[in-house]
Amino acid sequence: MYTAPAAPGTRPNRYFVDGLAVRAGSTTTHTFDGPVTGPALTGRAGVERDGDVLTVDLPLLADGDGHVPTAPSFDTAWAGLHRDGVLLHARSGLLDRATFTVPPGPAPYRLAATVARRGATGATTRVNVSWTFRSATTAGPVPVPVSVVRFSPGLGPDGTAAAGSPMRVPVTVQGAAAGGRVRSLTVSMSADGGRSWTVLPVHEGAVTVPNPAAGSTVSLRAELTDTDGNTLDQTLVDAYRTG
Repeated sequence: MYTAPAAPGTRPNRYFVDGLAVRAGSTTTHTFDGPVTGPALTGRAGVERDGDVLTVDLPLLADGDGHVPTAPSFDTAWAGLHRDGVLLHARSGLLDRATFTVPPGPAPYRLAATVARRGATGATTRVNVSWTFRSATTAGPVPVPVSVVRFSPGLGPDGTAAAGSPMRVPVTVQGAAAGGRVRSLTVSMSADGGRSWTVLPVHEGAVTVPNPAAGSTVSLRAELTDTDGNTLDQTLVDAYRTG
């Protein structure tokens, strides 16, 4: 178990990881609680439909290496499920182990979630995500086509990026759109907390971010459509800081 440092007045994140392989006489390093914090789908479908029940397991606050804390620290969180543009369900809290009963038959859906937190240095302060997909009654558990985008900047030991210089940031798609099933992907960055955005070309699985002055933050946004028309709109405010 690893317990991460926490900002004053906040609950620390705790991580449990099984099956770590180590070799006698060697040094093994594992990083926890580092930027960029955001949604992750490693080892899970994210959303499944069984009959007319949607089961949602979408971690919104996985750390930079994809580790999911057992009880993530946050201040406010909300999620809503829409069917044909009508709000069916709204709930407070994160989207892990959530269930929604929906009407039978096929229909377009939109699942939206937002989480805000003060966080420690280098932690994302707000995550906004929205997925659209089509779903119909099933005869058993069937994955629902949702995706997320992961950003993996090469940050220093303190979790910050070099200020005032361009930095290559790898971009990875997880979920339904992985494995070449992306129709379109737009990545943008903001240096003013998400008030204004600049589109960054995606080239060979990465974007180049012009890091702002020291003491600033970089926010990242991904807008994705897969080959079946399902969409993702994902925003990470204060994804990482410059030093």
